[in-house]
Amino acid sequence: MASTERVITVLDLYKLWPLLRGVEGARVVNAYRCGETLALRLKGAPMEWLLFSPRVGPVLAGEAPAPLSPYTPLRRHIKGRRIEEAAPLNGDRVLRLGLPSAALILEWIREGNIVVVAPGGEIRYAMRRKKMRDRAVEPGARYVPPPPPKSILELTPEDVISRVDSLASRRLVAAFSIAGGVPGELAYEALYRAGLDPTSRARAADPGDLEKAYWEARRIFLSSLEDRRGFRVGQVGALYPFPPTHLGQHIKEVDYLQAAPGYFASLILRGCSPEEAVEATTYRSLVEAAEKLEKEIKALEENISLLSRLIARYRSLREARLKWSSIDEALSREYPQYRGARHDRWTLLVEIDGLPLEIDAKVTAHQNLVDRYRALKRVRERLLELPSLVQRQPVEKAAMREKEKKRWYEDFRHFTTTGGFIVVAGKSAGQNELLVRRYLEPSDIFLHADIHGAPATIIKTLGREPSERDLLEAAQFAASYSSAWSGGLYAVDVYWVRGSQVSKKAPSGEYLSKGAFMVYGKRNYIRRVKLGLGVGYEEGKGIVALPQIALEGRRGCFLVVEPGRVSKRLVVDKLQRLLKECGVGKTEPGILERLLPKGGFYISRRVVKR
Repeated sequence: MASTERVITVLDLYKLWPLLRGVEGARVVNAYRCGETLALRLKGAPMEWLLFSPRVGPVLAGEAPAPLSPYTPLRRHIKGRRIEEAAPLNGDRVLRLGLPSAALILEWIREGNIVVVAPGGEIRYAMRRKKMRDRAVEPGARYVPPPPPKSILELTPEDVISRVDSLASRRLVAAFSIAGGVPGELAYEALYRAGLDPTSRARAADPGDLEKAYWEARRIFLSSLEDRRGFRVGQVGALYPFPPTHLGQHIKEVDYLQAAPGYFASLILRGCSPEEAVEATTYRSLVEAAEKLEKEIKALEENISLLSRLIARYRSLREARLKWSSIDEALSREYPQYRGARHDRWTLLVEIDGLPLEIDAKVTAHQNLVDRYRALKRVRERLLELPSLVQRQPVEKAAMREKEKKRWYEDFRHFTTTGGFIVVAGKSAGQNELLVRRYLEPSDIFLHADIHGAPATIIKTLGREPSERDLLEAAQFAASYSSAWSGGLYAVDVYWVRGSQVSKKAPSGEYLSKGAFMVYGKRNYIRRVKLGLGVGYEEGKGIVALPQIALEGRRGCFLVVEPGRVSKRLVVDKLQRLLKECGVGKTEPGILERLLPKGGFYISRRVVKR
């Protein structure tokens, strides 16, 4: 399980410490910035530069990024001063560099921060000013580090099992990582070694198996601290502080302290240019918006009946023409979650499990949920419009400007799942090759129908976990464009794996043809996936082809087709007539033909929703 944004975890920090503590006694020659990346030029350290990214962490490097600009707010506090002490704070991803007249605090938790603290503890400078429930980070406030997490070495098996149980709706790997206080990649490995499926739901885990995973996690953590080795996936893949056996046999042993500086420096320098820094800021704000919407969607789903009753009660009170104050008093008595209302806007303010929610009382609770799903979809589509962050490819700025109007995935078959994930599939062997080589990232989901002649299909996750519904929709999309359709099959098995399990590198002595690839490790099968597509017009999207099971809730006009004996020409004629009836206008036959798979068809029904 390789992360899209590999960060320096607590375990990495401990393994890097023999190198990082070498900054003690070094003098800060000057401070520079490149986007949000901090670059300290040092004299007397093992390497000339200390690089720090709020997203990745700190690492020593032999060369500086370019272009550099002066980091003016820091220079007056740290330039020319000697680093007297270097120490992690609270056993978390926070590094304190003690100077004669100040302390430089580097945080790489969540969005990260750079803070200068006076000897008395008062904050003199903060790159990001923010107020949180447990602390404030702004000039004049007293610096309080993030609360210390409990590590796997402090927790008992019972602690971890209980905390996993309280996170029952999450994916098991996420729940175990949170419950055990271990990095996600270590949690994945521990669960894999214990015989558990890390991608399953936490509620399905057996307590006995979780205890095995607990001891595996402790064993991995402790043995990694004693081991100088690091482990790469392939020649230039992600670097791990332990052997990631879940990724198969293509793991190369390296000296961790020799490999880590170059590896982490390359990650830090990805977001270094000023243009990419602006893009990174946009990216983070969009990610935060997506996370907020996901939490709201979960709260709405789990309390849909309660909110339906609240909306109905609010409407009845308004129909009775009561005063606003009387309505507030009545709802406060009947619903502890009620926090007030903006009556002029028909907006109810509620709080569920500490999460504030605004509910539109003009529509149903279900429509509130649908509106948030649509908003989440728009946010994720906007994320995919940031090509350097999604594709992780060095692109010339001129070429980027030329392609701004066209999203990269529009050259492929694609659709957006109900949960807002972009699914992309190849149309040919060449496109399959391009998808895997250029666009498949380690945390993406790769799907393939279990039949010869099927498209490479990927779910762009952006580090999120797609739901079972998203996986099923993507699986039907992958199955419908496979040779199973032209072969007259009505269902086919589809497997999925993480992007990190897919490689274009052939085993020694073998050759991979164009469009072929290697899949390592366990395959997750979705059995007997029914073939079926909805082809037509989707409101706000235009002419599209969607998996049949994704049509629910979509507005537009569609023909639902399955494998059969009707010719493609006849299907196109019927589609043109349907689209004309819906007021879409004339659509070129060639556009519709290209959306249909090879083979014959059966038109099962028409779907018209306006």
